[in-house]
Amino acid sequence: MAATPAMAGEELQIGPAPDWVEAVAQLPGATDGNELPARLVLMDSQVRFEEGGQSNYTDLAIKFQTPEGLAGGNLTFAWRPETQDLTIHKVLIHRGDETIDVLASGQTFTVLRREQNLEMAMLDGTLTATMFPEGLQVGDVLEFASTVTDRDPVTAGHAEVAVGPLNFPVDRLNVKVEWPLGRQVNLAQTKDLPAWRRSRKDGVETVEFSLEDIEPVATPRLAPIRYNMIRFAEATEYRSWADVAALQIPLYAKAAKVPATGPLRVEVERIREASPDPVARAEAALKLVQGRIRYVALAMGSGGLVPTDAEQTWARRYGDCKAKTALLLAILGELGIEAQGVAVSVDAGDIVSKRIPSIGAFNHILVRAKIGGRDYWLDGTRTGDTGLARLQVPDFSWGLPIVEHAELVRMVPAPLAEPASDLAIQMDASKGVHSPVPTHIELTYRGDTALGVNQDMANFVGDARDRTLREFWRRRFNFITPEKVAMKFDESTQQLLLTLEGQAALDWNGAFYETDETGLGFKADFSREAGPAKDAPFAVGHPFYTRTRQTIILPPGFAGPTSQDVNVNEVVAGVEYKRATTFSGDRLVIEASQRSIETEFAAADAPRFQKRLRELADNAVYLRIPNNYVPTAADLQASLDDTSGDSDDLVARASLLMNANKADEALALLDRATDLDEGDVWAWANRGIALIDLKRPDEAAASLDKAEAIDPRNRVLLNARGRLAESSRDWQGAVDAYTKALEADSTNEFARTHRANMYLGLQKPELALDDAAIALKANPKLTLMYRLRIFLLTRWGRKEEAADQIETMLAALPDDPYVLGLAIDSYNELEMREKAQALAANALEGEPSALLYFNLSRGRDPADTEARLSDLNNALRLDPKFGPALMARANLQFSERRYDEALADTDAMQKLEVVPPEVNVLRANIFTRMDRKDDAIAEATAVVTAHPDEPWAYAAAGKIYSHFKMRAEAVAALDRAIAMEPNGGYYLDRSQVREPTDWEGRLADIDAQLQRMPNDMNALFTKAEVLNEREDYSGAAEVYSLVLKTQAPSPEVLNSRGMALWRSGRREEAEVDLARARELAKDANVLNGICYAKAVANVALDRALEECEASLQLKPDFAPILDSRGTVLLRLGRLDEAIRDFDRALEQVPNMGQSRYLRAVARSKQGDAAGAAKDLELVRRDSPMLIAEMERLGFAVVGDE
Repeated sequence: MAATPAMAGEELQIGPAPDWVEAVAQLPGATDGNELPARLVLMDSQVRFEEGGQSNYTDLAIKFQTPEGLAGGNLTFAWRPETQDLTIHKVLIHRGDETIDVLASGQTFTVLRREQNLEMAMLDGTLTATMFPEGLQVGDVLEFASTVTDRDPVTAGHAEVAVGPLNFPVDRLNVKVEWPLGRQVNLAQTKDLPAWRRSRKDGVETVEFSLEDIEPVATPRLAPIRYNMIRFAEATEYRSWADVAALQIPLYAKAAKVPATGPLRVEVERIREASPDPVARAEAALKLVQGRIRYVALAMGSGGLVPTDAEQTWARRYGDCKAKTALLLAILGELGIEAQGVAVSVDAGDIVSKRIPSIGAFNHILVRAKIGGRDYWLDGTRTGDTGLARLQVPDFSWGLPIVEHAELVRMVPAPLAEPASDLAIQMDASKGVHSPVPTHIELTYRGDTALGVNQDMANFVGDARDRTLREFWRRRFNFITPEKVAMKFDESTQQLLLTLEGQAALDWNGAFYETDETGLGFKADFSREAGPAKDAPFAVGHPFYTRTRQTIILPPGFAGPTSQDVNVNEVVAGVEYKRATTFSGDRLVIEASQRSIETEFAAADAPRFQKRLRELADNAVYLRIPNNYVPTAADLQASLDDTSGDSDDLVARASLLMNANKADEALALLDRATDLDEGDVWAWANRGIALIDLKRPDEAAASLDKAEAIDPRNRVLLNARGRLAESSRDWQGAVDAYTKALEADSTNEFARTHRANMYLGLQKPELALDDAAIALKANPKLTLMYRLRIFLLTRWGRKEEAADQIETMLAALPDDPYVLGLAIDSYNELEMREKAQALAANALEGEPSALLYFNLSRGRDPADTEARLSDLNNALRLDPKFGPALMARANLQFSERRYDEALADTDAMQKLEVVPPEVNVLRANIFTRMDRKDDAIAEATAVVTAHPDEPWAYAAAGKIYSHFKMRAEAVAALDRAIAMEPNGGYYLDRSQVREPTDWEGRLADIDAQLQRMPNDMNALFTKAEVLNEREDYSGAAEVYSLVLKTQAPSPEVLNSRGMALWRSGRREEAEVDLARARELAKDANVLNGICYAKAVANVALDRALEECEASLQLKPDFAPILDSRGTVLLRLGRLDEAIRDFDRALEQVPNMGQSRYLRAVARSKQGDAAGAAKDLELVRRDSPMLIAEMERLGFAVVGDE
């Protein structure tokens, strides 16, 4: 290989500064107190524009203030020998009053040819001269000066220089530019620099400025890059951007030519023949340049600005951006496609429009092609651009077309039409939310993102690629165990698909699960320190577009997202945020996206945007495990199988088991948790709950005491205190506990809802209503709180409010089948049967279900037996094991005396997984009607045999025995229930199964209950009834007075006390209560109730009649009210009128046994023995127990024995 001759600039020159340089006479002293390791004492920059080029003189002085700063004493000078000369003028060390001349001491520079950017395929031919001055010490000032003379023939006659940004500390800054008189030089500087000082001398024009004690200033945070131009100055001989373009036009005109023959011509003709479509031709040309010409940046010699000829580039098969652009322009030109080069700045495009024209403002060039009136931006240095339609406007801010009369053009990409990152997550949690969840994920990358990831993954094959993909997914979703991973790149669409199949372990934080990558916004911080351009706009990382679609299939009956207002569609801080959530059946689908639509936004909007972005970030989409969620078999098995983990893990699994009524297994885990960490308040508190569930109250209290000693404000502990009180039916104690919990945390939903129910038990309805309203405001999906409010409002006759509450509930929970049934029942209770029926019918317009037909039957008129039965038959055809429909049909069949069919339904219910005790009671009633007493009594044995450890089973048996007046057996069954659960409320049940005249025993049971719960309203009312039966009316009145002290006056209680006072002879006091009761009674049902009570007690019958009349005005011809008025008329001896009311009642409800029996009484008193006997026969058949009860109340059929 022949030796390459040395170029003139390859030799490092040592010599004095040029004559035109005005050297600094004396160095400034370094600023005291500065803590920098090294400080720039002097920066002197002098530039001379000359014929054919320019010279740049620089004198720098650095003071070393710490040992670490001495590393900055390693000197490096770089130059390009093809077009530049480097002369070193001095290297001095100033040490106090001493100055050491390093060059004179014999130290020399080492010159290296070092390609700094070789790994980026860039060759610039730069030489580097280095020196490590010997003997540098802390406190020394190192001064060095040099001149670089640039004689680039391409830019001859067009000199330019840029100084800055100068945002660093320096004690003195001098900048000078000079040129021969007559040359036109444009000047510019930022406002933070002093104006140029002009002077003319010896045929030279000079401009200069100086600054001292410069300190860096804070640039505005998150501002566009143009706001980083701190202390920036320029001088250029280009008059316009058109001049800059004009310099390059002939260069590309020469290079962008295709020879008439040769290899390149062959390629062009191949493209021409392949398709007449200019788009297809342009795509083929781009593919050729990107795919078959290797990118190598050439900045050597004239390569800095001059493109290589197209033919030579094709022959070499490599080239830089200029060469690739020239080749692409040549091919497009031959194909008749209009195109031109466009110069851009890759890293500082935002600044270009703020600068004066200069060729140094650009460092890259690409092609703009015009096809069909549309611009396409083709960059030969890229790879993989297979379709013009997918090309975006490059994000370079500004570009300069290389055409005549050129002006800058804006280059800002439009908002992306498709997500660059598109994530689809499919989770099938239908078998359980705590067991491993089969998960399928697809991540689609598009455009440049796809190309980049695919290029990175190309380095991995086989097992290495599989391991890399698995690690990628683990980092992104560390809760998913990958089972199968894959990737597929579609070159034609520039899409890369990554897939994952695996098992997810959902992390339920408490009862909440934050859905995956569906969050929006971020914890934005748009604050700025005081400084220049504080009101600068904020930059947006445009363009970007990401989307996530997550689908979760949940177990049947699982609630949807609990977060409120999670749907989003708005633009904040230049970004379009969207999120839509749908919950249909058991499928939750969330789609969330973020897409930039602007490049920046105004600083004035930043506070508002910051607030909103933080709100969005806080408003994630959560799933919540419903309080009534029953863990699946897979959930439970997963909890039992997993014996690892710390106390937190054990507590979480124990909570799951408790939700599945597996308190024994939960207690075992919690015992282990407390052994692992005796200070775990959550373990002790949950252990207390498990013991409550196991009916071990003393141990539960002890466990809760342990928790309280650790953290008396623990949420679970405070709630558990309330539960413990509830378990002993201590409603007031529960209220006190829940009140304490709410004082600690007013958002405690459990405490709020349970306290509402406790207030209901204490007969404090207003307080119950208030708590329910607060709970619903915080969470509008609390079905039980709607039920409570609807019940109370209906009971008080506040019909419109109750109806409004139903509408609110339906709006909040439109797809909840339980809510639908509750609404139907509530409308029926409000006598709004048309609404109930319409609601049920509308629901059936969708997909029919057993529950929907069941709800439809509930919405029908109770007298429409056949329609109700048809609905229930339809429900059971769809689901033969649907327990509620079986029970409803059994009861309906029983009321219609279809005993065999009713018994068949109860047989079916006994085969269900959960059999309610009411089934045995109903079966006993059926057997009684069928004269199968032994079978009826056998049901008592059956229920305790099936549930030997459940006190409620013995209570149910007691009711069956009582039905047959088997008092001893009934009392014995209740004795067993009480022994098993002393605080379970079974004392009242026992009081009711005793002999009616066992006053002492009955009252003793009631008092035992009241001793445990002094304010148990049910017990108080029962006691008053027993005292009335014993004719201790004064005692009954005292009990009612006690009730009125603990709750707001109600018509029912006032009426009851008034009747007791009346019967005790205290008429004046009685009249006050009865009048007040009438005043408060506004609802038809309430009026009917107080009327009937007087009729039964044979008290104040004239007042009772008026109340029944008022009730009928509100609900004309309503059978129960007609029955009540008939009873009053019977008491008054107005037999004809009484019989008419009973007739009308029976026309509406033929099986109303009480009206039929009382009509028999009235007929017998009129002497209509036959009519009375006929009625009595039907009553004996259908309601045999009714006769004894009516006789006890004083209604006897004349002549009946």
